[in-house]
Amino acid sequence: MYRQISIHPDDRHLQRIVWQQETDPDPRSYELSTVTYGTASAPYLATRCLQQLSFDYSKHENDYASRIATDFYVDDFLSGVDTVPEAIQLRHEVQRILCSAGFQLRKWASNSSELMSHIPDYLKDNRSILEIDNGTSNSISTLGLLWHPESDTFHFKVPEVFNDRTITKRVVVSEMAKLFDPLGFLGPVIITAKMFVQRLWQANVSWDDILSADLAEFWIGYRSNLAALSFIVIPRLIKAHRAGNQLQIHGFCDASKDAYGACIYIRSIGEDGTVIVRLLTAKSRVAPIKSISIPRLELCSAVLLSNLYRKVAESLSIITKPQFWSDSMITLHWIANSPSKYQTFVANRIAEVQRLTEGSVWKHVAGSENPADLISRGATPSELANSALWWKGPPWLSYDSSLWNNNSTQFDPTHVASEVLEEKSIMKLAAVARQNDTPDEPSFIERFSSFSKLLRIAAYCRRFIQRCRLKRRGIPVDSPSYLTAEELRNALLGLITVVQSETFKHEITLVRKNQLNNLNKSPIRSLNPFIQDGILRVGGRLSHSTYCFERKHPVILPASHHFTTLLIESVHRKLLHAGPRLMIAHIPERFWPLNLRNMVRKHVRNCIRCFKVHPRSESQLMGQLTTVRITPARAFLNTGVDFCGPLQLKVSVRSKSASPIKGYVAVFVCMATKAVHLELASDLTSESFIAALKRFVARRGLPVNIYCDNGTNFTGAERELRTLLKQFKQQQQLTAFCAETTIDFHFIPARSPTFGGLWEAAVRSLKHHLRRVVVLEIITAEAMQTVLCQIESCLNSRPLTALSEDPNDLEALTPGHFLVGSALQSIPEPDLAEIPANRLSIWQAMQRKTQDFWKLWSKDYLHQLQQRTKHFFKRPNILVGMLVLIKEDNLPPLKWSVARITAVHPSTDGLVRVVTVRVPSGAIYDRPVVKVCILPIDVSSTGPSGIEPRSPATAEHPETP
Repeated sequence: MYRQISIHPDDRHLQRIVWQQETDPDPRSYELSTVTYGTASAPYLATRCLQQLSFDYSKHENDYASRIATDFYVDDFLSGVDTVPEAIQLRHEVQRILCSAGFQLRKWASNSSELMSHIPDYLKDNRSILEIDNGTSNSISTLGLLWHPESDTFHFKVPEVFNDRTITKRVVVSEMAKLFDPLGFLGPVIITAKMFVQRLWQANVSWDDILSADLAEFWIGYRSNLAALSFIVIPRLIKAHRAGNQLQIHGFCDASKDAYGACIYIRSIGEDGTVIVRLLTAKSRVAPIKSISIPRLELCSAVLLSNLYRKVAESLSIITKPQFWSDSMITLHWIANSPSKYQTFVANRIAEVQRLTEGSVWKHVAGSENPADLISRGATPSELANSALWWKGPPWLSYDSSLWNNNSTQFDPTHVASEVLEEKSIMKLAAVARQNDTPDEPSFIERFSSFSKLLRIAAYCRRFIQRCRLKRRGIPVDSPSYLTAEELRNALLGLITVVQSETFKHEITLVRKNQLNNLNKSPIRSLNPFIQDGILRVGGRLSHSTYCFERKHPVILPASHHFTTLLIESVHRKLLHAGPRLMIAHIPERFWPLNLRNMVRKHVRNCIRCFKVHPRSESQLMGQLTTVRITPARAFLNTGVDFCGPLQLKVSVRSKSASPIKGYVAVFVCMATKAVHLELASDLTSESFIAALKRFVARRGLPVNIYCDNGTNFTGAERELRTLLKQFKQQQQLTAFCAETTIDFHFIPARSPTFGGLWEAAVRSLKHHLRRVVVLEIITAEAMQTVLCQIESCLNSRPLTALSEDPNDLEALTPGHFLVGSALQSIPEPDLAEIPANRLSIWQAMQRKTQDFWKLWSKDYLHQLQQRTKHFFKRPNILVGMLVLIKEDNLPPLKWSVARITAVHPSTDGLVRVVTVRVPSGAIYDRPVVKVCILPIDVSSTGPSGIEPRSPATAEHPETP
């Protein structure tokens, strides 16, 4: 087709090609003189030539030339007439007109054998012949459909499916795209696939992720049912024989929570009165991921039907008044009214429907008789093939129009809530407030969080209304640029009028009728209320006092109203964040809010500034003791460690002029026996800790687990030990030894001393003795080591249990009993507790004595750990998304950072004692609950702001030792 169109000589240089063969000494230049496939302008030029050809011949030829402008799809001519002679004439005229421009139409095909006999064989369709499953005749592929000329019917070719392929989202979308259905005949089947793809998007399935078993099973079942599509036969002719102008367009629309759609039918009446109804086209859409109401989706389906009808009207020359049907009474009510009455979403779509279907009739149809219900909910291929409702419309559409059910039931909007109809709220000019506001759209007062801003905007609105009224009367207006006190006072009275009319409507009616005796159940019955200037005030008993009128008769305000809350907040700020007592004394001078004491206390309790001055730290029920605390084990097999200091040390005894140096004490505590080991360290580096650890191991044995905080020296020591371990593993001789002696480090959450209470208590005991022995004296490192050994001896001599009341027991169980009971590298011995003493060897008797210590440990000491010393009760768990203050020991409360909870880490008992927080700088930390203070802000109002909650499995913390 493109090569039949010549390019103007002045433009041919734009299609120049430079070519050189191997035998050519110089390159040769060619210029393409016709339209070339692949250029951006080629489709437009070809279509424009056809339109110009139709326009030129329409001036002096018959109507056949106009068919060229309307019945061409790119280079395919699709047309038809009622009789064979008319078809022969049409083909002849169109062929003649096109041949005059060099366009020779070929590959002719028709459902009339008589017409095909008048066409030369070289012009007939000789394309590859396709066989269909339900017949042996030839079919021609046309725009995704298979057209069977002899029966004049359409068929569908089932796409090829590879069952051995792994099912991913990419495969699903690819196989769904093979169902090419431009007219929407298979809409109920395809919408099922569309909803499934949307389900994959909602499940965050990536393109190449393998689908889960249930999703894959659904898709396998879906595509296996597609084979039934090959049995669907659709008549091409959509009207009765010689229907003339007896054609009608009927459109149906419907929606569900998952999808919505529309379909259009052609109803034709033949000369013999035969009525035929055929499906013309259909269209569907999946519902948005963001959930919207069913009435809104029904309205969207009406918009889809209107746009679909407009395309049909532009394509078909059917002069008829269409009729549209919907099973939603609310949608029909919306379309029949003015868009200005409704909110923006509804108003815009009503206007679109009324513009596209101007002058058309919208009627109600029962849901069971609405064919669009199939396209909104989906159907299987077998259900679609046998659905007469889908292919022929409702049964009554084939009857005479006088027998149609026009549904005389009238829709009464008064029985439907205004929130459902989404009508615009009415502005009350006197007080600049909106009535009948929906939950999605707050009232005028609820839009503000500041009392002064609410008052000033209301005053400006009143000024604008007043100026408009004065201008209408022709009175000149000159208002100051600022608001006067009188304007602010009138605005306040107007707002109070609206608030009281909303909350005290019944009371105001009784007071106006002077029926105060009927206020028995009213909360204002004890106030002796009266009305002055439209304001409900307190009657009270202070009429004879010397106070002003407003103080003697304050304005009554409801307890649970946003206006009252803003007023209390304004007074709280005005009084510089005063306490409840001062506010309760100040507010009744002008206003009398009901339940004032509780409202003031609630506001002060929820004030962020007041909370920051006196924040309340969170707590949680003390956790269960870890296994290493309550399981018998060799002393220091499970060890907790911490550093304390610095200490001032002398370099030498003889050196008096040298400045003192710093020293630190590494405190090792046995998790089971509370035995203490003290090591002097020169600094807080990882090297110093490793040296102290080596001395500790040499004297106490190799520990299996070390528990400590997140100090840089400990984390660095862990890294260096792991590096050394990797180096040792390169030597085969030390591989086995290193594998057996690896120490596991366990870190408690950062800044969580309560998680390391055992070694923190040991540090406190060490300081207790150190302050009393050393005082302010500066001693040498050697002397300090001596002092530490003596303190260590004292700490290991403390009784673990109370002294026995038996006078024969001379001593209590102490950590020292466990330090001398076995060698440092001893092999675990069998239990000798049940063997008689006379059968034990000397060595076994010594082991028996050691095991007796553990027996006393289990009987007298272990049960003491059962009680909790603090945090006795469970508290509600902290939730993801809460705003908190991060407690900092070296900063005042007002400078504590605000943070957002991004994850929680429950213990095995389900209680949250550690949380992950994100500060405004973007940094993320783990903190115990005792280090956070929950701000008095509703989580639902703030939301997590897109924060993804982290699984508790992503971070492990030891329970409270």
